Amino acid sequence: MKKILSLFEDRKIGDTHEVFHDNEIKTNRFLFFSTIAAIIIITVYFSIFVFFYFESTVVPRMATIIEFTVCVTIAVISCIYYLIFKGENSKSKYVQTLALVLIAGEFDCMLTSGVFTLIFIPIILTSRYCSRGFSLQISLFSFLILFAVSPVDSLVLIQLSNASMDMESVISVVTAFISVFLMRLPLLIIGVIIADILAKQGRNLVLEQEEITEEAAKTKAELETATQIQASQLPNTFPAFPEKTEFDIFAHMTPAKEVGGDFYDFFLIDDDHLGIVIADVSDKGVPAALFMMMTKNLIYNLAMTGLSPAQTLTAANNQICARNPQEMFVTVWFGILTISSGKLVASNAGHEKPIITGDDGNFEMLADKRSLVIGGMEGISYKDYTIELKKGSKLFIYTDGVPEAENSENEMFGLERTVEVLNTVNNETPQAIINTVNNAIGYFIGNAPAFDDLTMLCLSYNGHKKSPTD
Repeated sequence: MKKILSLFEDRKIGDTHEVFHDNEIKTNRFLFFSTIAAIIIITVYFSIFVFFYFESTVVPRMATIIEFTVCVTIAVISCIYYLIFKGENSKSKYVQTLALVLIAGEFDCMLTSGVFTLIFIPIILTSRYCSRGFSLQISLFSFLILFAVSPVDSLVLIQLSNASMDMESVISVVTAFISVFLMRLPLLIIGVIIADILAKQGRNLVLEQEEITEEAAKTKAELETATQIQASQLPNTFPAFPEKTEFDIFAHMTPAKEVGGDFYDFFLIDDDHLGIVIADVSDKGVPAALFMMMTKNLIYNLAMTGLSPAQTLTAANNQICARNPQEMFVTVWFGILTISSGKLVASNAGHEKPIITGDDGNFEMLADKRSLVIGGMEGISYKDYTIELKKGSKLFIYTDGVPEAENSENEMFGLERTVEVLNTVNNETPQAIINTVNNAIGYFIGNAPAFDDLTMLCLSYNGHKKSPTD
């Protein structure tokens, strides 16, 4: 018995789950407008029933008027109740749904045949609350209403047949009542089962959605933490080396996702040598970020042993290929600047060509030789090349997210446009140069989504610092 009664218990899940609470408020609003529509419809039908069909029946006019008045009054009270509490009161769903059941019963009583399925409407509507207990409560009440209106229908059938109310007529009424009631009972049971199934499925669906939302929030929080960790691993304090007046450097990265596969790095190998790295991992997201961190640390550790850029990339490639089951790869440009002379020795592992200022001070592409990407094949020997930076020379290196940035018309920003933008600020500081390019790209792509990380680094060589004896 307790188990049966527990099925009818409304667990008030709307009070404990925000999603259910919102669902309840929305359904109350829907029931409110449904009740208003039902009041209008039943009033029209009642008017037709009273003025056109009472002549052919012996149903007491006053009894029908009282029944109609009570039914409509309850419906109006339910609407007023909704307006007072704005549909947020926990009892609102009972008041409104029961009013609809009564109206459906009144329809069933007046129209007698073919429309008793209207009583299913409130039952099915209760399933929107995702509460099986409440749905079964309304189903039981609907059952009682159906039981109550069936004798009235039976009486109408007898009176319409002009039978007298003797014992035979009473038996006929009982027989008619049983036939009418039994005819409707299976459909009512079907409606109850449907409502119960819908309520159960709706509740499970909302709970699953809530679980998914919680998991998504947890994942988002973890990704935000990963973003902070990744950002903290990249040099982000500027000026980077305030004591080094021979050069000025600035870099910026905007990941396409929460975490990116691009990275830049710059570090002093010794007092006279500056290492500069920019790279782009083949993938995006967390896997690329992990691969990026490994590659960044590997290049830094190898460079700090005194290896040249080519030797560093060769050793890094062999180590990565030896333990790379995911077969990821990374493009890398790595250079070492001799601060005192402006000599820049670099090696390119499948990365974008650097852009430098020429003798006239304008930016132009440097046609360097690119080798295979890091992680592509073991045993590759990378080559060094040399760039002589003069006082005022600037170096701009970037990932493919810059030229391949697309607008809503699938047009790429392009290298030619990149060089044009650079030449509008070729006399500015590295920070101003990168900010200008970044703004130009943002204006170009507009509201189009970013598909690739956007990473840039700019170096300005100011010349060797003169000693007091010079």
